[in-house]
Amino acid sequence: MRRGMNRLQRPDAHLRVDIRVMPGCMVITAQNTRELWHCLEGLSIEPFDPDAAANWIKHYPGGLKFAG
Repeated sequence: MRRGMNRLQRPDAHLRVDIRVMPGCMVITAQNTRELWHCLEGLSIEPFDPDAAANWIKHYPGGLKFAG
């Protein structure tokens, strides 16, 4: 694992999400969007609202690339 990168895992499903934090930038890499969705609650510093998260993803500036 490279310096500055943390791995979060959901032990029940063995889903891996890589997070790389740099000054002014955070890169979150997941195998698929379902993995990322299940990790959003744990990444949130505010109370998690699934509807607000879905709306944010839908209207993300510049768009998001979904693969899978």
